[in-house]
Amino acid sequence: MFIKYEKSFDVLNEKKEIIPLELSQAQAIEDLNQYVYLLESSCAGFVEQREKINFQERYNQVLNELKSKPSVTTEYFLMTLLGKLAEGIKDLHSILFCELEDKNQKKQYFRRFIPKTIGYFSKSFFKQKNNHFFMLDDSSFSAKGIIVNQMTKIVEKSQLYFIPVIHNSELVYKAAKFFTWSFPQEEDFIIEGRKLEFEKENFDLESSWNSLQNKYKASKKNYYFVMPDFSMTWDLQNQHYEALHNYIDYIRKKENLIIDNRWNCGGIPLHQLKFLTELFGYNTSIIDDFINREIQKDEDILEGKCLLSNPIVQREIQSTKKSGDWKYKSRLLSFYKNELQKLQNGKSRWSENEDPDGSWHHLGEKTSYKGKIILLVDSRTASMGEQLYYIITKDFGYKNVILLGTKTCGCIAYANPLIYYLKNSAIAVQLTSRTEGFSSDSFAKEYLEGRGLIPDYWATNDSELEESLDYLC
Repeated sequence: MFIKYEKSFDVLNEKKEIIPLELSQAQAIEDLNQYVYLLESSCAGFVEQREKINFQERYNQVLNELKSKPSVTTEYFLMTLLGKLAEGIKDLHSILFCELEDKNQKKQYFRRFIPKTIGYFSKSFFKQKNNHFFMLDDSSFSAKGIIVNQMTKIVEKSQLYFIPVIHNSELVYKAAKFFTWSFPQEEDFIIEGRKLEFEKENFDLESSWNSLQNKYKASKKNYYFVMPDFSMTWDLQNQHYEALHNYIDYIRKKENLIIDNRWNCGGIPLHQLKFLTELFGYNTSIIDDFINREIQKDEDILEGKCLLSNPIVQREIQSTKKSGDWKYKSRLLSFYKNELQKLQNGKSRWSENEDPDGSWHHLGEKTSYKGKIILLVDSRTASMGEQLYYIITKDFGYKNVILLGTKTCGCIAYANPLIYYLKNSAIAVQLTSRTEGFSSDSFAKEYLEGRGLIPDYWATNDSELEESLDYLC
C-alpha cells in the first residue's frame, strides 16, 4: 500500500459535464491517490504484475513532481503522470481516458497500460528446408528464424520469425517481425547484410462478407456466417441467431463451418455460447434464462474467479437490483451481499467461487458436429472474440479447429464493466477484474495479452484469405 485510504474516497463518482483543463496541486494529488486506490482495489492486471514495474518508485516520482508544481494541465496529468504508473502492465483492457474542450475544440485522450504488438511481413515467400528458409524468387538468399505458434513469446526487433501462408495452393512462409505500434527503422530489416522488404500488417482484412457468403454458404460442403457481437443492435443479433437456430440441423451436416469472427470485439455474448452449445448438442437451459431476461446487457453476470472489491461489488448490487426479473437474480444478489460483508474499503480479494449461476464448462468430447471449424480472425478480434477459440477447444473439447487470418488483438483480460471517474479531473478509469483467459489457466496472460492468438494459416491480405479458404475447404 502506498497511501492511507480514506473512507471519504467516492470511486463511484458521476461523470462531470465540464472537465477542467488544469488542476491545482492539491486536486492533482487527491486524484493521484484515488487512482492508486482503484489500481490496488479493482485492477486484476495491476495487482498481479505491480512488482515487475517498481511501482513504489514510480509513485514517489510522480508525487514529488506534483509537489514541485503549483498546478498541472489535465492532459499532462493523464497522459504522462498517471499513464506512467501502470506502463508495462500486460493489460489491454485497462485504460485512462477523457475528452477535453479548449477554444470550442474537443480532443479525446486515451492512455492504455501497454500497446499492442504489430506484425510486419515480407513481400517475398520462403520455403523451409531444415533450419533455413529459402526465398522462392531468389534461392541464393536464405535466413534462419522461428515459425510462430501459440506457444511463441514474441521478442521485438531481435528475432526474425516465419509465418505459414497458402500461396499457389501450397504451404509456404513469409518472414515476419513484430514491433509495438511505431514503424521500425529501416536497418531493422537488414538480414546478413541484405535488405529484406517488409510491409506493415493489414490490420483489418476487408474481404466482403457478402462475397464469402455467396461463395461458401450455398455450397454443398460449406456453411459461412458472420459471428454477431455486442456492437450490433440487440434486434439484429436476435435475427442472426434465430436464423442459426432454425438452420442448426442443416449446419451440422456441413464438412466445413466457416465462422467469420473478425468483427467480434468482445462483451459477454450469451448468444454465441448458445449457438456453440446447440451446435455441439448440449442443453442450453442455463444460457436461455439469461438471454430471456428483459435487459439488453450482460454486465450483471458474475464472471468466475474475478477480482472482487468494495467498489465493484457495490456497483454490481445496484446493477442487479435494477435488472428485470430472471431466474437466478436472487442467487446473484445473495452472492454479492455475502461478498460485501467480507470486504472493507480499500480491500480486495480473488473470488473463491465459481459462477453461482451454474457451470456449463468442460462438457466433453462427444459432440453433434463432426466437421471442420475454420475461425476467421484479425486484429479486431478481441476479448470474448479471442476467448471463443478456447471455449471451442477447451470447454467443448473440440479439436478440429483452424485459425485463419492475422493475429488477434491480444486483449484477453476481462474488462470490469464499471467506469470510475476521478474526483477533480473527471478522468475516466476502466480496469480489468480478471486476467486469466480460461479458467485458472495462465496461458492467456503468459502468451496472449498484447500479442494475440496466432493463426494456423496467416492471411495478410484479402487474396491470401480467399485462396486459403479455397485450399482448406
